[in-house]
Amino acid sequence: MGTERIREAVTNWREDERGGVALVTIPVVALLLTGAVLAISMLGSFSSNQRDAQTAADAAALAAVQEWDRLLEGHYDEHSAATSFSSFWSVIAPANGQGWNPAIRAAAEEFAARNDARITHFSVDPIQQTVTVEVEHLRTVAKTSSRMRAEAEAGVNVGQNSGLCIQSGQIGWRIGGTCYTNPFGSGIGWTIPDINPFETEPRLTG
Repeated sequence: MGTERIREAVTNWREDERGGVALVTIPVVALLLTGAVLAISMLGSFSSNQRDAQTAADAAALAAVQEWDRLLEGHYDEHSAATSFSSFWSVIAPANGQGWNPAIRAAAEEFAARNDARITHFSVDPIQQTVTVEVEHLRTVAKTSSRMRAEAEAGVNVGQNSGLCIQSGQIGWRIGGTCYTNPFGSGIGWTIPDINPFETEPRLTG
């Protein structure tokens, strides 16, 4: 009889211990699960925000070079229709025009805003014919105050056969396969040279 009581006491003690361990384990597991869910949520938010920031940067850079392209084409149209030596060669100008940068930047800002971002850096390189844009996404990463940033570069890419050309940051005319950024051929009997159509391919470059 004494042995049975001892066995029963030991069994009860073990059950109490298991119950105690279970009571301690439940909140620990819940805490670990909460942490895991939070980490997954933050990682997902980080990836999503990074992707959205890059989309905004790409859109802004591409919009900027498309506006630059539009301005270049207008410049080409104006001067290719010239009837005088001076008007024809007035095409010569900086590759980013006379005061074109604000319009080019405005296009970038518009498309950054459409993608819930703001521009933090903007630059135009007339020699490389590229625009570089850095944006910051307006939405913060979940459970943080951090905002993702991204950068993109796009180029105008004036074609090798385009009548309008850019050389060393200057707009000129491509005549007979050569890009001229200095006037030539003035004098009696001057006629407007044959000029190829305007040709560009604005695209993301980085």
